[in-house]
Amino acid sequence: MSDPAPQDEEQQLLAQWRAEALVEGWNFSHLADRMVEEEPPWDFAAMTRDALSAARHVVDMGTGGGEQLLRFVDVLPDDTVATEGRLRGR
Repeated sequence: MSDPAPQDEEQQLLAQWRAEALVEGWNFSHLADRMVEEEPPWDFAAMTRDALSAARHVVDMGTGGGEQLLRFVDVLPDDTVATEGRLRGR
């Protein structure tokens, strides 16, 4: 039996990527036990909280379902706007 043609393998990889790329928001549970990552040397939540506490206006554009933004609801200014683009084919 011969090896699959490079184009066939590419199409299989592309199909697999498309199936996994349907992630919405910040739920990456489908990657559990499939990837390893190190924590960055900075504290994103602390830096974000600090920046938001000094902000008078905030716009959240295309970052997902709002799960991360809601983590900072206690320091968001009254003038906070969030928007999400429409996904094609939906």
